[in-house]
Amino acid sequence: MIIKTCPTCSKEFRALSQRDQYCNMVCFRARPRMTKKQISKNHSIYLKKKMAEDPEFRARRLANKASYYHLNKERIDKRQKELRATEQYKKYRNSYLQRDSYKEYKKSYDHQYRLQKQYGDFWEAASALIAIENLVRPHKYEIRKENDTLNKTLKRSRNGTVKRSYT
Repeated sequence: MIIKTCPTCSKEFRALSQRDQYCNMVCFRARPRMTKKQISKNHSIYLKKKMAEDPEFRARRLANKASYYHLNKERIDKRQKELRATEQYKKYRNSYLQRDSYKEYKKSYDHQYRLQKQYGDFWEAASALIAIENLVRPHKYEIRKENDTLNKTLKRSRNGTVKRSYT
């Protein structure tokens, strides 16, 4: 027999086994219950911690996940296709795409993707060079404004010759 304290009523009681936590059924029924959302949240926190600490666990889990996906690929794709066809999903996706945070992420991602495609391993150096050029070189609008060639009427001078904004 083990003497334990009941978490509900704080009384001491004799536990018949190590698993007994409550002094009687009344306290057991009055225990605070966790919702499914709380349980899944705690589980996801546990998994993140475990995957960060244990590389073997991480490798096993990712392998299991990949094998599960390959076995059930057709079923998963069919379900995803049905979900994406719904109006609710379309509304959610449109609202997500209009967020400023997504627009910033997408702009930087596309920029990096284009640089990697064009320059290969030297994309970081190219990115730095382009940033410096943008700081040093004036914008086309500023050049046109200085030369008075913002629109058609300004481009045509009084004597009929066309001014070129820049060569």
